[in-house]
Amino acid sequence: MVDARKKAKTAKRIPLGKVPRYASHRGGARAAAVRSARRLRAVARIKRAVDVQSILKLCPMPEAETLSIFSQLLDRQVIELG
Repeated sequence: MVDARKKAKTAKRIPLGKVPRYASHRGGARAAAVRSARRLRAVARIKRAVDVQSILKLCPMPEAETLSIFSQLLDRQVIELG
């Protein structure tokens, strides 16, 4: 039940139609925020300028995990949604 609430909250925070992009003011912090290989897989798709929903289809990880990574990167102001 707690997991379902967390997933719903994350999904609400990350609109599927938005396009993630790197925050321009956080260039130096980008590498520090993307240390794990799993995060790197999700972030690598940002360069293609596609929406979140398309990234979820392309990313080889579970949807909830990818959304969680995007949520963490938003919290750290590494990415923005536009």
